Amino acid sequence: VAKHRTGWPLGQIYVWHPHGTPSGVRRVRGGYRDPHDSLLSELDFIVVCDLFYTSTAKELADIILPDTTWLERFDYRTYPIADGAIIALRRPVIEPLHGIPTAYDMERTLADRLGVGEDYPWDTQEEFITYILQPSKVTTEELLEDPIFPVGTHSFKQYEMGGLRADGAPGFETATGKVCLVDGAFKQNGYDPLPVYRPCGGIPAGSPDVAAEYPLTGINRRNAVFVHTKYHNNPYLREEHPEPLVYLNPVDAEVRGLKDGDAVKVSTPLGASSFTLSVSERVMPATAWVDGCWGDPDECEGSEMNRLLDIAQRDPITQSPNIESFLMEVSK
Repeated sequence: VAKHRTGWPLGQIYVWHPHGTPSGVRRVRGGYRDPHDSLLSELDFIVVCDLFYTSTAKELADIILPDTTWLERFDYRTYPIADGAIIALRRPVIEPLHGIPTAYDMERTLADRLGVGEDYPWDTQEEFITYILQPSKVTTEELLEDPIFPVGTHSFKQYEMGGLRADGAPGFETATGKVCLVDGAFKQNGYDPLPVYRPCGGIPAGSPDVAAEYPLTGINRRNAVFVHTKYHNNPYLREEHPEPLVYLNPVDAEVRGLKDGDAVKVSTPLGASSFTLSVSERVMPATAWVDGCWGDPDECEGSEMNRLLDIAQRDPITQSPNIESFLMEVSK
């Protein structure tokens, strides 16, 4: 990536599946107008490591490396519990099939081949995990003895115990120690210090000109069957939810001459994707629920919600992209 953008030269990137979930990350080498285009197109070498032939692998990769499953690798996970949290060690139950090295081993080998391996402070994944877990005061060796390790506890009303301030005093980390409804930092930086509602560009009130052609407000919907892009290849789950859906209220479907089960096109000013229509009273009029995290080559390619979203449309203060609402239209 250009040195002036990062502060240091970067010629290669090692990734899994950025196409699947971040908004706007589509057609990075295919002309889609997006701030990621110019960045990733300047890279000399892109390695994709994954279990599946994803759209990232298809469209981005110079080299595709097979990954191991969680049943084949040494790893750890953190989980919340009633008393706080635990760290759980994940140990392989089988050797990696076909002699595939772990992602860490491949990364380390690539680093050696690229001449930067000597900069790695860890020789093994176990050492790497021990380094990550240092703040939790547990080592890989201890987890091998007892694979479940409690860390931390829930602390309530920390403002009474000094848990929110750097000086340890009761109260909040503000100039007065109290909850501030007028934000001095906002005022110093030229923003309104009081919370004021302003409609975002992803609803008709915020972009009336765009809404004249794209009158529906699309919202990003997670369904309960899958986890982001995962498990779409599970045939039992696909029986429950076989294809990506867009949901409309019966009023909006009737106006457009659409019926339940129709193959439809969802369009925004940036592009279009294909979905199956589900007509439901659960959806408010003038609103559409859109399934996300579809569109890989083996699972309804062309049904990416991400290609509909404009990540250049951001909150003026936080710079967060507007991924929760966008103006769209549905047609056959």
